[in-house]
Amino acid sequence: MRLYDYGPSQNCFKVRLLASHLNLNLEIVPVAIFRGEGATPAFLSKNPTGAVPVLETDTGECLAESNAILTFLAEGSRYLPLSGMARACVIRWLMFEQQYVQPSIGLLRYWTQTSKLDQYALGVPSARAFGNRALDILDGELGKRPFVAGDRYTIADMSLFAYSHVAADAHLDVSTRKNLTAWFDRVRAEPDFKGDVIPYSIDPDSRRNLPFAG
Repeated sequence: MRLYDYGPSQNCFKVRLLASHLNLNLEIVPVAIFRGEGATPAFLSKNPTGAVPVLETDTGECLAESNAILTFLAEGSRYLPLSGMARACVIRWLMFEQQYVQPSIGLLRYWTQTSKLDQYALGVPSARAFGNRALDILDGELGKRPFVAGDRYTIADMSLFAYSHVAADAHLDVSTRKNLTAWFDRVRAEPDFKGDVIPYSIDPDSRRNLPFAG
């Protein structure tokens, strides 16, 4: 299987993390999104939004959206309950991540590391408030149980860990949120954890605006 990937994207990080836990060898295909590679007809045929990550199976089927990819790859593994309330709770937190975490912490990290805070100044206060609220919710919930969806480490933890543990890159302080930081340590202690974070500074094109795709 191939993973169309952009290194600094924490959405791509999630998929690489699960692949490490599963000892799954994915062929990594870098996509230079700031040079417009996500807006080419060839890539848009794989994902009409032009976004990464995209998983391409050995039969040529393509699946976009990081949490959908996590769900697909984790099927039948210890990282995704088979059915019932346990599975629904994992899905609930995957939806929380997309609703509360990625649009706030993810955007702030991107704007901060690519010198775009001034460009998006009108959106910064609300993103910061939203991000702090998401971190507070996680800190509160993680005071009740060891992992976000229960007693077991699941793809919900991988998804939420991706952006929350780099909140400092978005100038959001997690040091006083002790339940959250203790959970970071538990995630890092999981077998076959591989958590390499790649800054946007590795890509000199990242200061450009993303091309319109679609």
